[in-house]
Amino acid sequence: MKRTILIPTDFSEVCNTAVEYGAKLARSVKADIVLYHAVTSESERYMKQNGFSEKDLFTMMEKTSVIIFDEYAVHSDVKITRNDLFGGISQMCNLEDPFLIILGTHGKKGFQKISGGYVSKVLSLTGVPVLTVHKNTVFNDFKNLAFPVSLNFEDRQKFNMAVKLAGSFKSRVHVIPKYEGDRLRKSKIMNIVKQIKDYFSMTGLPVVDNVTDPKAGRYSSQILDYSAKNNIDMIFSVFDNDRVLNPDKFSDRLIYNKHFIPVLNVVAVKPKVFDWANSR
Repeated sequence: MKRTILIPTDFSEVCNTAVEYGAKLARSVKADIVLYHAVTSESERYMKQNGFSEKDLFTMMEKTSVIIFDEYAVHSDVKITRNDLFGGISQMCNLEDPFLIILGTHGKKGFQKISGGYVSKVLSLTGVPVLTVHKNTVFNDFKNLAFPVSLNFEDRQKFNMAVKLAGSFKSRVHVIPKYEGDRLRKSKIMNIVKQIKDYFSMTGLPVVDNVTDPKAGRYSSQILDYSAKNNIDMIFSVFDNDRVLNPDKFSDRLIYNKHFIPVLNVVAVKPKVFDWANSR
């Protein structure tokens, strides 16, 4: 059965990084790639400014497809449709059934900016996990995976993907619970952490337990600082029902992190079955 990674591109430097990252990941997990561009009003302006036609864009993407195969032995298809970006991505997911979408983040500005709100909309439309990468992100096999935990984290299904991902790459899982000062809330989060650690341990995966300090700044900042100091290769972020509908600054802080660490964003509402563990 063909397994596919969808990579939308606007031909920017960060999207080229996303393509390269996706090619290396696809090689590792034995997947194919779909390179996709939605011809939007921004695309029309880009083509006009650079003297390109839609055929020229297709040729550019085909050349990239050849390079991907030559360098990584990964098959990739090229798709261009006239659609808005969200509609186009949703259309591609219906047609290609990807298990993962990789988005290059432009920061707060850019041709087609990627933000927590953008990611949440893609998640809500498709249910497909979204991996966000930066222009300076370098691909590494996921040896260390950061796993933040808060009281919003209630359903064990929410971390099935993390278990499969960590199992696939034999990752060390760094559990990072949010500090809770209230006795009842602290007891609840300790119980959640214990269940998560037990679950990971049953799979034979190494787990590193951590604590956060209310005096050390925002929870998101502590996650990122810890991740930078401990060579974390990816941060796992779950969008629950409320966060999909109302993305918050926590999501953006993780996605726009200054350390260029990839963030795997997963929707906890009817999530897409994620299975790259069986490919290795």
